[in-house]
Amino acid sequence: MQAQRSAYDPATQSAPAKPKQGFVDFTLKRVNPSDKDYGGCLEQGRKLILQESIQNAFFWSNVVTLSLLGCLFLIVVYQHRQRVRREWTIAEILHQYEHALLRANAQVDEASKRNHELSEELTSARENASRLPIILTERRESPTPRTTSKRTAEAQPVEATAAKSTVLSAGDTAPNGGGNGSKVANQMGLFKPEVDLILKVNSLEQQLGRSQEQEKQLRRQLTQADLRLQAERQKNRALKGA
Repeated sequence: MQAQRSAYDPATQSAPAKPKQGFVDFTLKRVNPSDKDYGGCLEQGRKLILQESIQNAFFWSNVVTLSLLGCLFLIVVYQHRQRVRREWTIAEILHQYEHALLRANAQVDEASKRNHELSEELTSARENASRLPIILTERRESPTPRTTSKRTAEAQPVEATAAKSTVLSAGDTAPNGGGNGSKVANQMGLFKPEVDLILKVNSLEQQLGRSQEQEKQLRRQLTQADLRLQAERQKNRALKGA
């Protein structure tokens, strides 16, 4: 009776048997145990983002402000790099100008030294030229070699006088033009040192003039280099002040 009663019990007949879960359902329940609709959540998040970004005017004002700040930052970085590059170029130019000034100063010193040497040589040459007439007059006043030869000839024996007389007779038979030529040659020989000295003085004067002109050009270049150096320094100060 108890078995029949349990079989015909409506409570037992109203509770249906649960179906068995498959592997997919079991896995999905493990992944999403709370049975949450993630698609709906994503849609709500997208709508919220659109409302807070594109559809909001405050967002666009922030975007414009940030973009302007980014542009200003890029401009500042670019100007800083340009300033550093200009400072390096100015430093190189100043270094080159400094070396050029040193070379110009060395050339000016060398030219001035050469100028002093040439002026000293010129003064010595002029002194020698002024002393030359005195030396020539002293030579003319001194006894000639003919008189000394005559004195020595008088002391020689008779054979030497005979030989000398023959030589003199041969010299007398020579044409008169040869005697005149020897006299002219002797006179030219006397004036030859003076001519050489005058030529030397002229060449020294020319060298002195060239050296003075070179010194003027070097000084002009030196002043121009100084002016350029001052201008570059002023530009550098202006760039640093800016």
